[in-house]
Amino acid sequence: MSTVRKVLVALGLAGVIVSACAGETGTIPDVAVSEPTTTTATTPPPATIATTTTTTTTAVATLPDVSMRPLATETLLAMLADGGDVLTNEALVAATVLDPEDEAEDHRRFGRIVGVLGASWPAEPTAIVRIDLFADAVGASGFLADRIGDLAKDIEGAAPTLGVEPFPVDGVGDEALGVIVTHRDAVETAVLFRLGRIVASTSLERPGDARVPAQYLAAQVADTVVATLTGAADPLVQAADEPSYAFETEQVVDVDGDRTTWRISGTVSGEARECTVTVGGDTRVLRSVDDVVWERKDGAVEFARVGGPAVEQRALLARCPSWALDAGATGLDTVIGPQPASYVVDGVQVLGHRGDADDLAVVVGAETVGVDVQVFNVWIAEGTRWLVELDLVVSGPARILDPLLLGPVPLDMPVTVTVRHRVTDLGTAPVVRPPA
Repeated sequence: MSTVRKVLVALGLAGVIVSACAGETGTIPDVAVSEPTTTTATTPPPATIATTTTTTTTAVATLPDVSMRPLATETLLAMLADGGDVLTNEALVAATVLDPEDEAEDHRRFGRIVGVLGASWPAEPTAIVRIDLFADAVGASGFLADRIGDLAKDIEGAAPTLGVEPFPVDGVGDEALGVIVTHRDAVETAVLFRLGRIVASTSLERPGDARVPAQYLAAQVADTVVATLTGAADPLVQAADEPSYAFETEQVVDVDGDRTTWRISGTVSGEARECTVTVGGDTRVLRSVDDVVWERKDGAVEFARVGGPAVEQRALLARCPSWALDAGATGLDTVIGPQPASYVVDGVQVLGHRGDADDLAVVVGAETVGVDVQVFNVWIAEGTRWLVELDLVVSGPARILDPLLLGPVPLDMPVTVTVRHRVTDLGTAPVVRPPA
């Protein structure tokens, strides 16, 4: 394999060798999740890309803006036909040889979320295909122009670039361009194009003039991308019913040195739920099925059915769980932002975000003036709105933080709230049934 192919196998013209698995782990709750980034552009992408080193053509857009629907990494991998690997922002920056700061800045400036890379294609086993997902079409367009500029300036690549020759490309996506990159021991012919907020790079290493085969390859990839986007949406994205799951929540509330700890754990399956609630030294196990409540007090062996309105028990069950699985119920789905980091938590692919006081304001439904957010980490299952983990340490007036509190606190007092919430057995927890 030539030097240039080794380069393009890794980054599809990004110029470094990367080996990235399908997800990175980040299960330690006290480790801050990477900050999200947003694209700074505010105007629509240009009809053509204007650079001094490239020639571009504009094709009639064949793709409605379905690229803006929620997209999981599994969807991007399906666009590769023969499969491939996930390329996270962190992995790309860590593996960049010549200018990692420029690579990281490009991610922030253009709003790159994640990408995938394949080292083969049906009928073109030597092809390299890379697909990058951005927050919007504006960032994708900017990235496409910058990518060619970086090549021409020879700031990408592990081997010196001897020449970059642009050539016109017709009828591929919303924007398209082609380049022939000449290295000392090989020549790479590449086509880069944009479809909505997706940028695809395709390349061939072969002797002779490969411009026509490269354009055919790009057209095949574009067709696959369009077919994937306009086909059935991801099952996880469309799922209407919440899966069964188990959870654990600990909340510590400190008011002027007086500390109260709530511990709630349990299982939820639809409207049925079982919870173990511990406040101070009191522990109760509650179960609710078909709106009938059972209780097992601390030290008891069997459940007893609770008669009457069961006001106290239902008040405890109202805190079970303390955070809804659907992040939309508390606004956390909007807090997650356009560029979350990708992780694997307990075998579930998740998107993580580190929040601030503005994000907390969405959750509590009020301005957070005077609130100090020390920790605010959120993990949501990718392709869904299911909250998987939450870590929160915040101090401020109780009147503002009251929506977070499980128990009553004088509203005129300052309070520090620490929350650790975990969802486990997502989709595999046993069904909650009435006591035998």
